[in-house]
Amino acid sequence: RLQALSHAARPTQVAIKVTELGGGGSCSGTIIDAREGWILTAGHCFEKPGQAVAIELPDGRTIPGTTAGLHCEANKDCGLVKFDPVEGIVAARLGPSARLVEGDWLAPFGHTHGFMKDRAAVMRVGRVVHQREHAIDLDAPMSGGDSGGGVFDLQGRLVGIVSTTSGEPTLGSMCTSDFAASRLADLKTGTVTGGR
Repeated sequence: RLQALSHAARPTQVAIKVTELGGGGSCSGTIIDAREGWILTAGHCFEKPGQAVAIELPDGRTIPGTTAGLHCEANKDCGLVKFDPVEGIVAARLGPSARLVEGDWLAPFGHTHGFMKDRAAVMRVGRVVHQREHAIDLDAPMSGGDSGGGVFDLQGRLVGIVSTTSGEPTLGSMCTSDFAASRLADLKTGTVTGGR
């Protein structure tokens, strides 16, 4: 199941780098709409709409994009990046997160410490250890650069995005897919909410 999940999820994972002067480092993201061109990521990765970004696709191509809206409030941390659709990309299937319970196995993905040309998005495996409103703590090891990466259940559905990593190698958190889905319409219009 994990091998099947890896094959299905990795083509949806991208690395994102803010290219404007003063922009941040690299983070991760998940293609959620291949037809219109939308990537779901963590809002803290770019902090404001309208910034130019470079998107590293799984097949090695680099395409331009622009940051859209974001919500950044504690672990309720999500944002969108817009790009012009290109051939050969795959979108993840957004799944429900409300049914997750402690002990459920999940697989977060991310471009740890930034995009590497000869390394696909790294997959980890961990369990739900604590649930909060719109956020879930995992015992999967996540590091810098993983922020914004997709978190999948064992059925291959996107149930969250990595929102925080930790100095503790076996604890990180994700913003749930249910919360991100509830914000999508606003995020697409460039709305910024949350106030961190």
